[in-house]
Amino acid sequence: MTSVHLHDTPFHPGSPNVLEIVRVRKGYSETPVILEATLCSPGSETIALQGPSGSGKSTLLNVIGLLTRPDSGTVTIRGTPARELNEAARARVRQQEVGFVFQDSHLLPALTTLENVMLASTAPPSDTERRAQELLDVVGLPQRANSPVRHLSGGEAKRAAVARALINTPSLILADEPTAGLDLDSSLAVLDLLTDQCSRGAAVLIASHDPVVSTRSTRVVELTDGHLTSEAVGRGDSDE
Repeated sequence: MTSVHLHDTPFHPGSPNVLEIVRVRKGYSETPVILEATLCSPGSETIALQGPSGSGKSTLLNVIGLLTRPDSGTVTIRGTPARELNEAARARVRQQEVGFVFQDSHLLPALTTLENVMLASTAPPSDTERRAQELLDVVGLPQRANSPVRHLSGGEAKRAAVARALINTPSLILADEPTAGLDLDSSLAVLDLLTDQCSRGAAVLIASHDPVVSTRSTRVVELTDGHLTSEAVGRGDSDE
């Protein structure tokens, strides 16, 4: 595998922060999950989101990724406040600016690996196929392009999911337990693919219990009792 530097669109100094969430609250059936969450990222960093099981990490990712509306508070992606957007506009921002890597990969079994990677593309079909093939090369799966995804191993499925998340060169990448169930070598390969995106200015937010994730992150935040706390700056490979 090689670093992902395809069709790079770096974000220039002075541009809006990639992500800002301010005093976000979210609950279900009158049960609070996120009580008060504030987080800002200018990009060019990997943030490890930690917390005990059931603490609301996946809920927070869904709110940040515009899949779920918060009960209160603001989510702003590259200068666009989500609360001002209707559902169609939220979907456009989500497609253009956000790449998701879900815990169970969410690959569609009826499609090939290549077709799964192409699925969310906003580019013309010919450009989409070329970009998807390039990404499969980058993640080390060129030989799996035409394979049904049910034939992929766990590590291969996660790498295919990363390729799909990168198809539109997103500024914000959200990954939910991307190393769950993987051996160490596969985990490191997936994390390398994600953290490589920081070189073009992307913000990468990884929710995980895996201690390896924090060693590959620029900083660590913890979600405890509905609050983001214990932010540790300068973890992992950061030069700070």
